[in-house]
Amino acid sequence: MRIAVTTSMARVMGGAETYVEAVIPALQASGHELAILSEYQGPAGQRQITNSASVSAWCAETLGIAEALRKLAEWHPEIVFGQSALSIELETKIVEIAPLVSIVHDYRGSCISGSKCYQRPRLRACPRRFGPGCLAYFYPRRCGGLNPLTMMRDYHAASRQFAQLRRSAMILTASEHMRNEYCKYDLDPDRIKCVGCVVNSAPAPLSPADDDRLPSRILFAGRFEYLKGAAILLDALPQAVAALDRKLQLTLAGAGRQRTALESQASRIAAAEPRLTIEFRGWLDAGQMQNAYRSADLLVMPSLWPEPFGLAGPEAGLHGVPAVAFATGGIPEWLCEGRNGYLAPADPPTTEGLAAAIVACLRDPARHRHMRAKAIELASRFSVERHIAKLNEIFTSLAGRKTMPAASNRGVSRN
Repeated sequence: MRIAVTTSMARVMGGAETYVEAVIPALQASGHELAILSEYQGPAGQRQITNSASVSAWCAETLGIAEALRKLAEWHPEIVFGQSALSIELETKIVEIAPLVSIVHDYRGSCISGSKCYQRPRLRACPRRFGPGCLAYFYPRRCGGLNPLTMMRDYHAASRQFAQLRRSAMILTASEHMRNEYCKYDLDPDRIKCVGCVVNSAPAPLSPADDDRLPSRILFAGRFEYLKGAAILLDALPQAVAALDRKLQLTLAGAGRQRTALESQASRIAAAEPRLTIEFRGWLDAGQMQNAYRSADLLVMPSLWPEPFGLAGPEAGLHGVPAVAFATGGIPEWLCEGRNGYLAPADPPTTEGLAAAIVACLRDPARHRHMRAKAIELASRFSVERHIAKLNEIFTSLAGRKTMPAASNRGVSRN
């Protein structure tokens, strides 16, 4: 089958491109012919999603939209596998070429700001269906920023994205949480499938040498942004140190706007609690990230927003690293209480709840050893092979189908 993959960037910039990088060779190994159409090249310092000579690649930024679409049409794809929102000019033409299968990596078309959570009167996940009524809630619930022009621009962009999803022959999600999000609308539920996610790494063998010491090395891996929760993790650690009555070491791997503020916060906390060591590593490449997982005893994902999936958890799990996270979004679908980690209450998320979950993971070395083995077992469910089998089933069911009719705003709630 001839499958054309569409992406926003030709280079690896985030989760969507990392996903495409993993599935393209796996789809080729299944016997498919692959092509990729990207809207933009992306920063020159980042690696290309694929350099394979067997994968045709076109970029609208360098070729122009008309020429890129012409090359795509002449390639005659049987399926277009869409990864992210593109410009309306590209999107409206692509769905006329072949049936579109859209996989959503975020809250595309279902939230103005994309965070899918309220910050007032307290922080919690937003249960609303996207629609004009969201504009009335945007400021009172502090769903995003304070600029009304930005709010209206983002609202119209989300509306267009939802209309594009409606024209998809199939909508795929990584979690049942995200499938339920799109089932809120009057979309055909049979067109919304949860296919899981891909952890593109082999399970790592456990090191017996680690079994004779107390687990104490904690890892945070993510953006330094408010909703990723690094600040609440820092505040929770002194409580965990006091409850465990031993030294803990925190490594923060990532980058973002909050780094300076987080470093200042970490300095104050470490000065007040000498049993706590805090290190900022910056953004790590794939190889460095693997090493960070191997040297960690616990991954903490203190996300305050409802993560669509939370890929870092199963990635760490393949290296025998249990996880702690707030029980929100798609996280409870891979984090099983007491088996590969512990969940902290998320309504509302608190430092006390997070500290208690960290202590539960690290207090008993025997329990920790059990969770290490279970983390590998549970993370192994998200193999490339299992994921590709689900994709092949869906693509085969759509082969030869005509494209979807023109988009409309039907299905966007008027609440």
